[in-house]
Amino acid sequence: MVDAHSYSTLINGYCKRKMVDDARILFLEMSHKGIVPDTVTYSTLIDGFCKMGSIQDAQNLFSEMQALGQLPDIQTYSSLLDGLCKNKQFPKAVELLEEMEGRKLDFNIVTYSILTEGLCMAEKVEYAWDLLCSLSIKGIQPDVRTYTIMISGFCNGGLTCEAENLLRKMEEKGCSPDGFTYNTIIRGLINSHLQHKKHRSD
Repeated sequence: MVDAHSYSTLINGYCKRKMVDDARILFLEMSHKGIVPDTVTYSTLIDGFCKMGSIQDAQNLFSEMQALGQLPDIQTYSSLLDGLCKNKQFPKAVELLEEMEGRKLDFNIVTYSILTEGLCMAEKVEYAWDLLCSLSIKGIQPDVRTYTIMISGFCNGGLTCEAENLLRKMEEKGCSPDGFTYNTIIRGLINSHLQHKKHRSD
């Protein structure tokens, strides 16, 4: 018998193949057949919309699921948060994060890393740094990926001293840098040196 789980599996398959329109058709077919989508179904399609850049469709679906009594889980929130960040809708992303915190969801550093990376990519390094600094108050320890994201943000913003300081800080906190962390800061220092050299020649 075809149920919500079966449809979720099919919808997930279409989304992974970037066939979101086909996934949407299956989703609508569920309603016509009287099959109620569950949180997994909604989350799968929301993630598919976000990955294709259809952020408004994702937001509409997010609102719909709550209106119908389906509570978003951490996966739903993380997918939408990532989509909002990649579409540079940071006020909505921060609002969504606050909603997550208000619901006392059991989420981890991965969720904060998504927002930190989005802010850095949008050159909002100060906001990203403020977010990172707030984690200790929340009892969350940044991991190597989070630190590396922030170091990359500093380097891209020409703040190599801050990047070096953060590298030392993460080591003091017992978080060992990996190869990607070192490559990030090395590239940042080289670019900074080249920029400085260029300005001197000008």
